[in-house]
Formats: sequence, C-alpha cells, structure tokens
Amino acid sequence: MRLWCQRRWRRRLAEVLVAGHICVDLFPRFERAPEIIPGRLMEVGALRFAPGGCVANTGFALAGLGADVRMAADAGDDTLGRILADSLDRSGVTADLHLRPDRSTSYSIVIQPPLGDRTFWHHAGANEGFDGSELSWGGAGILHLGYPPLLPRLYREGPGRLRELFGSARSAGLVTSLDMATVDPASAAGQVNWRAWLDGVLSETDVFTPSIDDLALALGGARLARTPRAIGELAGGFIRAGAAVVMIKLGDRGLYLRTAAAERLARVASPGLASWAGRSLWAPRLRVDVGTTTGAGDSAAGGLLYGLSARLAPEEALLVAAAAAAARVESGRVPPWAELQERVQRGWRHAAFGEP
Repeated sequence: MRLWCQRRWRRRLAEVLVAGHICVDLFPRFERAPEIIPGRLMEVGALRFAPGGCVANTGFALAGLGADVRMAADAGDDTLGRILADSLDRSGVTADLHLRPDRSTSYSIVIQPPLGDRTFWHHAGANEGFDGSELSWGGAGILHLGYPPLLPRLYREGPGRLRELFGSARSAGLVTSLDMATVDPASAAGQVNWRAWLDGVLSETDVFTPSIDDLALALGGARLARTPRAIGELAGGFIRAGAAVVMIKLGDRGLYLRTAAAERLARVASPGLASWAGRSLWAPRLRVDVGTTTGAGDSAAGGLLYGLSARLAPEEALLVAAAAAAARVESGRVPPWAELQERVQRGWRHAAFGEP
C-alpha cells in the first residue's frame, strides 16, 4: 500500500528520503515509577500512541523545520499497520508505506517514568524484512537510513547489503546518512561485530549520526570512555573509516560534530561551504523543560540534515540540531527553523560553543 499526500509547503530544498525502521510508539502514562511484580496490579494512566522509529521521528522533524520529506518503510497489513498508515496520511508528509500481509507491525511500549530516562519494550515486526531493495530515489538529494541494529537483513550477512545500497544512492547523486539504535546484548544484533560492520559501510556513508549510548552498547559497553577527548577520538576514527560528517549525540551533554577534510567533504557540502572542512565543534547546551526524551536524537539528526540541505554554516547547522532536539523534548514537535531561532534568541542558548 502506498500513501501519497500533498505537501503544504513550497518546494525549496533537496528532498530528504528517510527510510528504514518505523513503528508505533505506545505511551502508557505513569504517575509513579513502574514496577513489575508477579501477580500485582499497577494502575496506569491513559494510553497515547504515535508513529515512531527513525523514519517517523526524523521525517517529522525535517518536515517541521521546513524540508521536503519522503518516508519509506514497511509495516504489517494488520490493525496496527492501518492505524500507522492513517496517522502518516493525516500528517501531510509523503509516505511510501508498504503493508506486508505476512508481517506484523512493529511497536514499542515506551516506559517513561515521571523522573528519569525511558525504557523501550520493542517488537521489530515488519522491519525484519526491510532491505532497501524497493527504494526509489525519485527527486531525493539525501538518503537517511536508520536503524541497522533493528533491520536484520542489513546486518545478518555483514555490511555488504547496506554498502551496496548506499553505493547505488551515491552513484545517483544522493548524499547518504546513517543513524544507529541501541543494541540489545541478548538479541541477534548483540552478537554482531559492529565495529567491523561500520568499517565496512562508512566508506559509502557521508553523514553518520549515532548516539553515545548506541555506540557504547555496540562497540564497548562500559569500557567506552565518554570524556571530551575520547569522544573526539571516537568521531575521528569514523572520519578515518570514510565518513565525511559525524555528529555524536550525547543526551543532556549536547552534541559533538566532526568533519573530514575538504576533498572528502566536497560531495556532501556545497563548494561554497568551505567552512565545513576539518571542523571539531560542540553544540551549545539548551535549557528546556523536559516533557519527553523520546525522539530527541532523531530530531537532532533531522536538524543536522536540514542544516546541510539549507547550506548553513556548521555552527548554525549544529544549532539547528540542538534546537530541534530541545523542541522535541519540550513539546513533542519540531516547528519551523525561523520559530526555533526566536526561541534560541529568547534564552534557550545555555552555553557557548566549545567543550562541555
């Protein structure tokens, strides 16, 4: 099933094709920290649901900022899949959602206590069959894909499938972008050598936007150092492996951006954006009232891609990323960049660029 919806804004920027993992996020409301006690009943509040995963979260963030967006993903041909399809249809964002009759729709139960970070109970569903083979580049200028650890067909046989997919996209003139997800150590993804897998795909990856938590579980567990120097060295390793732009999401510590030399960066940024080459930047921290942390990292990735497509300087692109994440945390939605700029000027900016 394909859903094609008319956009409400004028085409200005290169279209961003956001593909890969999608799900329905289910949010039970908790008035106190949840407990799992056999035989015990625990009362909870009303259930809220929304499209989730990389495709929905990053896609909606880009659309909110003002980018031209197309989503592509798989869901099950079931009740939850039709709810997801209807939600995307009503959003006004173009979506190519394939409802698979032999699959179930992916969902996440988001356990968000009143205080503290959230936990996910996740069912991969139709994402298990996604391999990107049905993607159509159309008029896209950027392909953003997430999350390989939840897309088994992109990791089971090594990095070859994604490397081939990204190579095809780059040959067609697209900038390729990759985001990761937390790895469950007890799952099949937890047995993958992700360092070797990344070494196999980063040569075809122009933009890489993992979170430090994703990297900690995939690459080093508790052994992965989180000092500014260690984070800089980690990002530098991804640049040496072939990526042109690396943004590591650090949760409440902000964002870190590292870019390659001008020669590698040439196909990602406009020739006029010489200021992008060889940079190392920390995002300003933004003070917001926390409503939810779900989707903040995806929104930051969307903000960075918006900055690249809008030909912003790296400092401003990183500020868009930070502001998009802050807006998502505060209100659950990302508004146009002009509105976010006003919020930043009214006092959101909490620290200058530099190490945290």
